[in-house]
Amino acid sequence: MSINWVMITQAGEINPLPHEHIRHRSNAKVSLELSVPKSLQQGRTPFTRKSDNGTAYITTQRVIYIPAKPTPEFKSFHAPILNCADSYVGSPFFGAWFWSATVVPVAGGGVPADIPRVEVKLSFKEGGHSEFRQRFEELKERLEHVRRLQQETGQSVNIPDEPLPAYEATEGGGPPSSASSQPQPQQQQQQQQQQTQREQEQSVGRTVSSGSQTRRPDEPPPDYEEAQAQTLSMRLEDHVREESDRA
Repeated sequence: MSINWVMITQAGEINPLPHEHIRHRSNAKVSLELSVPKSLQQGRTPFTRKSDNGTAYITTQRVIYIPAKPTPEFKSFHAPILNCADSYVGSPFFGAWFWSATVVPVAGGGVPADIPRVEVKLSFKEGGHSEFRQRFEELKERLEHVRRLQQETGQSVNIPDEPLPAYEATEGGGPPSSASSQPQPQQQQQQQQQQTQREQEQSVGRTVSSGSQTRRPDEPPPDYEEAQAQTLSMRLEDHVREESDRA
């Protein structure tokens, strides 16, 4: 971040950087306060800047504030969107809704060198905090996406004008199964192969079953000889009895 570095045209408008475009502009009833976080104040140079009324901007690269009545001490404020951390929206018991974030100063940016972080607070006296927050988060998400692409590809990537598509989880919360991601002809071929394999297994099973039914045993069943001897003995006794009766 830095103060008094924003270039202003003679008409009082922002002179954007190369490839920079304004995406949001608030009304002129926004106040700004720059301060050192309480946890960092001890032993450091005091620093604060305030403006009761001004206009807040969000561009494709920066958050900008232009006071309605500039002074030699404070003419403008700007911070790269990706340098804004821990942003949130809040509301006091009495007062306007505000947007706050922590930013990192740059060397020579009008902030004492011993201050590592500065807290910026924009208070929206006549509303508009929700639109500001929404637009800021959209731009920051796009910039983070572009930065990741640049790191992965090593090439310059333009900032998309439209919001990124929402993530849609697959059914069941997990990644799509390999079967569903395969081409349809391949699925049909696999199904046909599986069906053919099942039919072959069933045919082999029927052949083994029928062979076991028609095959003659190589050995007699258990106790076969004893049963045959008993049958012959009974027949012999019957024959002797019949001969005795005839006599």
